[in-house]
Amino acid sequence: MSLQELGSQAYQKAVFADYNGAVQILDKAIAKFPKDEKLWNNRCFCLLKLNNFKRALQDAENMVKLFPQYPKAHYRNAEALAAVKRFTEAEHSLNYLLKLDPNCAEAQRLLCQVQSQNKVRRVSNLAAMDSSRAVKGSQKGSDLYYSDEDLNKMLERAVALESQNKPSKKKKKKGLF
Repeated sequence: MSLQELGSQAYQKAVFADYNGAVQILDKAIAKFPKDEKLWNNRCFCLLKLNNFKRALQDAENMVKLFPQYPKAHYRNAEALAAVKRFTEAEHSLNYLLKLDPNCAEAQRLLCQVQSQNKVRRVSNLAAMDSSRAVKGSQKGSDLYYSDEDLNKMLERAVALESQNKPSKKKKKKGLF
């Protein structure tokens, strides 16, 4: 079967949300045509839709190695990393993609989301650290107390920082699948 035929069959499966069927076809296609970045990209897309994040991340990492100048490889890598809550790595992947393609609107949107998640995680970690310090302090008999108001202030600050980092609206570029 030709690359065109396999790609067409996989696309038809994906259009009707038969992502398992599409992955099966794409497995065969990649085995036959391992140097076609679109096949890898589409399989990774389907795996993400199936919430098979571990395998999607493997595909994305392979794409980045095999096709380092292919922007969609870095986008799928960032999507998969974000799906497994590796937000800092996702941010690095998106920053690299934006060096390759500065006008990629999807990457700018995902970068904003990933940066927000990073900020929320940092604030949560700080709150947890402060909370554990307060518990340790109370166990030692000190009157150290951190209020919910302090936590709310930190969260409000994270949200304010997020809104400052939203990318400007530019012309939308062609979709990624």
